[in-house]
Amino acid sequence: MADVAAVRFESAAPTRRRLDAARVFLADPKALLGGAVLAVILVFAVFGPLIAPYGENELNPTESLQDPSFSHPFGTDRLGRDIFSRVVYGARTSVLIGVTAAGLAVLFGVPLGILAGYAGGIVDDAIMRFVDAWIAFPNLILILAIITIIGGGVFNIMVAIGLGAFPLYARLIRGQTLSLKEEDYVTAARALGASPGRIMLRHILPNGYQPVLVQASLFTGVAVLSEAGLSFLGIGVQPPTATWGIIIADGFQVIRQSPWGALIPGIPLVLFVMSVNLLGDRIRDLTDPRLRGVVRR
Repeated sequence: MADVAAVRFESAAPTRRRLDAARVFLADPKALLGGAVLAVILVFAVFGPLIAPYGENELNPTESLQDPSFSHPFGTDRLGRDIFSRVVYGARTSVLIGVTAAGLAVLFGVPLGILAGYAGGIVDDAIMRFVDAWIAFPNLILILAIITIIGGGVFNIMVAIGLGAFPLYARLIRGQTLSLKEEDYVTAARALGASPGRIMLRHILPNGYQPVLVQASLFTGVAVLSEAGLSFLGIGVQPPTATWGIIIADGFQVIRQSPWGALIPGIPLVLFVMSVNLLGDRIRDLTDPRLRGVVRR
């Protein structure tokens, strides 16, 4: 019986630790607000087809430019499409682009930064000069050039935005690596014969990922804003696919006749960026050793 109780206690311990971590994370009211807003947006993004009362591109020309009403909570656009339904469908695409672009930026930048910081010498110089040259190009022009080369489409927009931001993560993790590779536990692992790859993956990355995680959470909102800006200019995701940027661009064409189509779709965009920034600030507070004992736990 004692053995069974011990097994039950051990199996419950990870769950208890996760609950405690969630409680600490959400102890800050701003993080709680950001988490709640983000959770609602994610629900709309995941279950959009079940929530939206109309199809993504369901046309009804006889009801074009309708004001918000019970049947159309956000009104209709110039083609008679329900704006609320398009905002719900657009949440999936916009959030997917933001999260994936941030992930790709990390995927491209982190390996380069760790390799440069750990190897040093000519390898470090070559990688960082390449990163510096990449940063020298204005981000918008760089993204436009990448889109011109690889074409449009949702996936290509993700790649373009991610490639435009990867140098930031390379610089962040390189700085962490330069510090961590001098730590005693890394020296001990090297003395025991651990390979450079194992040291970078098992010792440096787990101890140096915190600033990368914070920046990735913040960049997710920036990536969504970048997609919205590109779509607004007509060089991002192309219609009839619904994204928040495309919906705003459609509404802007008739903003004098019906301002709802341009103003209302901007609300979830602002809320999403606000929520990920609040959560990113909380992650920074909890992972920055300089703030330990200062933040609310």
